[in-house]
Amino acid sequence: MTLYSLENAQYLKEYYSPKVINKIADESTALRITSIEIDEIKKDLYDLICSGYFVNMISISPKISIQSIVKSMDLDSPDVVLQRRGL
Repeated sequence: MTLYSLENAQYLKEYYSPKVINKIADESTALRITSIEIDEIKKDLYDLICSGYFVNMISISPKISIQSIVKSMDLDSPDVVLQRRGL
C-alpha cells in the first residue's frame, strides 16, 4: 500500500473524483463508487479509500483503496499522476 502526504492525497482526491465517482469500477461485480475519502493511516500519512455499493446488492458497502479502483478502471496510477504534477 502506498501512503501519501496530506497535500498529495488532496490532489489525488480532486484528480480522481470526477473520473470514478458514480462510475462502475468493476463490471463483473457491478461496483459503483459513491465517494473518495482521505484516511489517515499513520501520523501524517494518508490513503485514499473509495466507498461504493454493488448495484445488485445495495446492502453491502465496500471500502476499497484507490490503487485497486484505478487498476480496475484502467486509469493512471496515483504515482503516475503525481509524477506528472512534479511531486
